[in-house]
Amino acid sequence: MTRPLARRWALWSALALAVLGFGHLCAAHGGDFRAFYDVGEAALARGDVYARGPRMDMYVFYAPTFSLLLAPFALLTPYAAAWVWYLLKVAGMAWLVGWARGARREVAPGSSPGAEIAYALLPFLVALNPFMSEFRLGQANLFVLLFSVLTVESLHRGRPVRAAFYFSIAVIKITPLALLPWLALRRQWRFFGALVLVGCGWLLALGAFWGPAQVPGLFLRWVRVTATVKATLHATAFFENQSLQGAAARLAEHLPALEGPLLGLAAFHWLWILPCAALVGLLALSAARDRFRPRLPLAEFGLASLLMLLASSDSRYAHHVQLLVPLVAVTALSAHARLLESLPRVGPWLAGGETDCVPGKLRLRRATGALLGAGILVLVLLGRDVVGSGANEAARALGAGTAYDLALATFLAARLLRPGQEPIGDGDRGPG
Repeated sequence: MTRPLARRWALWSALALAVLGFGHLCAAHGGDFRAFYDVGEAALARGDVYARGPRMDMYVFYAPTFSLLLAPFALLTPYAAAWVWYLLKVAGMAWLVGWARGARREVAPGSSPGAEIAYALLPFLVALNPFMSEFRLGQANLFVLLFSVLTVESLHRGRPVRAAFYFSIAVIKITPLALLPWLALRRQWRFFGALVLVGCGWLLALGAFWGPAQVPGLFLRWVRVTATVKATLHATAFFENQSLQGAAARLAEHLPALEGPLLGLAAFHWLWILPCAALVGLLALSAARDRFRPRLPLAEFGLASLLMLLASSDSRYAHHVQLLVPLVAVTALSAHARLLESLPRVGPWLAGGETDCVPGKLRLRRATGALLGAGILVLVLLGRDVVGSGANEAARALGAGTAYDLALATFLAARLLRPGQEPIGDGDRGPG
C-alpha cells in the first residue's frame, strides 16, 4: 500500500471511529429523542401523543404527521432507535456538505483543491455549536433543514410533487411555513397545487392509522398544547430564544405595558411581526427585479431561511442549524472574492501560490470576512464551553444571536437589491 493511500485509509478510519464513538454517546444519552420515542410509543398504543411522555416528561409540539414518522422507531429498543435517528442525521449531514459545496461552486467555480475544502467546511465551522447541540440533544432540526433544502432543490429540478412531499416532512415544525411567501412570490404554483395533493395524502394516512374520527382531535390537541404551553409570553421570553419573538417577549417582561392589546394582538407582537413583514417585502422587491420569474436564487433562500428563525416562537442553538443556508450564501460570496486566498501565510498555499487583489473585490472580502468572523464570535467563541455558562447566558439574553441573524439578513438584502447586482446563484438549476 502506498504512503498516500495509507494516510487516506488512516484518516477515514479515524473519522469512522469518531462518528461511531460520538454516536454511542448521543444514543446512550438520548436527549430529546426520548420524548420523540414517547410519541412513537403513544402512537402505536393509539394514546395521547400530546401528553407528557414517561421517559422525558416533556411535551412535543410537532404536527400530527410526526406521530406516523416516529411510530416505526418505537418498534425498536430506545437505544437502537436512537442509533437509527443518529445515523439518519449523519447521512443528512453528508448530503448537506455536498449541497453546500455545489452551491458554492455555482457562485464561485475554479477554486484550488485546498480552497475547495476550506470553503466547504467554513459554514459548518461557523455553525459548529448549533450542529453540536442538535446532535447532542437528539433534536429534529437537522431534518427540518434537510427537507427544506431538498424542497428547494427539487423545485430547481422541476419536480414539484417531490418538493411538496419533502416540504410536508419539513413542516413537522411550523417554521418552514415562512418559506411559502417567498415561493409564492417566485410563482411556484405547481408546487402549491402538489402541496394540496400531498396534504390530502397525509390526511388519508392519519385517518387510516388513527381512524377518521380521531384526526380532528389530533389537530385540536396540537393547537391547544402549542398555544397554552409553547407560545406563552414566559416560554417565548426564555433567554435562549434568539428570534425576534423572543426579543420582543423579553422586552415585554420588562415593560408590562407592551402586554396590552393593540389592533387585536398584544402590543409586543407587533415588534416582531412588522420586521418580519419587512423581510417579506425585501424578498418581494428582489423577485420584482426580474419580474417574479420562477427561479430560486441562493441569497433569497438564505433570506427566507433567516425569516424562519426570526419569526419563530423558539430559536435556540439547535434551531440555528437553519443558518447553514445563509452562511453558504455568504461563504459563496467570500469564495467569489477569494477571501481565504487573500489571508497572509495560509492564503498563498490555498491559492496555489497566487492571490487575487482586484480592488473591486476588497469591499466584498471585508464584508463577508466580518460576517463570518462575527459568526465565529457569536456562535463559537461565546459558547458555553468557551466562556462559561454565565457569560453565554448573558450574551443570549442580550440577543447576540438575534443581532447576528439580522446582520446576515441585512447583508443578503443589500446584496440582492444593489443596483445592477445579480442575485447570488443562478436559481434556474440546482447547484449540485
